[in-house]
Amino acid sequence: MKKYALPILNTVLIALVLGFLIPTFMLLEGNSPDQNVIHINGQAQEEVNPDEVVIRLAIVTNAKEVDDAVSENSDINNNIIANFKDNEDLLVESTRYSVREKYDWDREFKEQKSDGFEVYNTITITSTSIELAGEIVTEAINHGANRIESMSYQFSDENREKLQNDLLSRAVDNARVEANNIAKLMGKKVKEITDIQVNDGYYPHVYRSYAESADMKAGSIPEFAPEMQTINVNARVSFKLK
Repeated sequence: MKKYALPILNTVLIALVLGFLIPTFMLLEGNSPDQNVIHINGQAQEEVNPDEVVIRLAIVTNAKEVDDAVSENSDINNNIIANFKDNEDLLVESTRYSVREKYDWDREFKEQKSDGFEVYNTITITSTSIELAGEIVTEAINHGANRIESMSYQFSDENREKLQNDLLSRAVDNARVEANNIAKLMGKKVKEITDIQVNDGYYPHVYRSYAESADMKAGSIPEFAPEMQTINVNARVSFKLK
């Protein structure tokens, strides 16, 4: 039995060596799918002017009785909506509404006592006529709005989609240029795109976010002008080589 031990051992070792060598040879020959696929990150960005303004105004009313505070707030809200309802370029929405009881500290009795009620109502006005932002704010104030919550410029959904599609095309083209250069160094050529993963980034710029005093006047509203904003697209593109 001993005289067969060495040949058997040698046969096992040869089989193991061949088992490791054959896959290595296949990888070197490029038979593995991963050997013919490269992944390139392409990027494109552009600075453009926004085409939409979003204005958030608030109506704050106070009264000793809750019904009076609610009624006054409702009247102002209806006046503002009625003023803008015929303008098809504006989208007017009530986006927040709250009622709270206010309290004051009574030093004599050392306890909190009711000091009436406050109704807080936020109206959001969206428009593609960004040059009219100042007029929109003035009109709202003249009809009873007494706080500016924020004003921001952004891209409309339609414009943002178009920009992102254009930038995606440019990002893929940029990735293809780099893929061609790499393929040339490898002695190969780009055959086709097998996958695209997109990561786009865009953040609307808020020009002001604050609460003005309740006695705010239309004449005190500053004028805002939109600035160039950056929208960018990053794409991870997989190319098959030949």
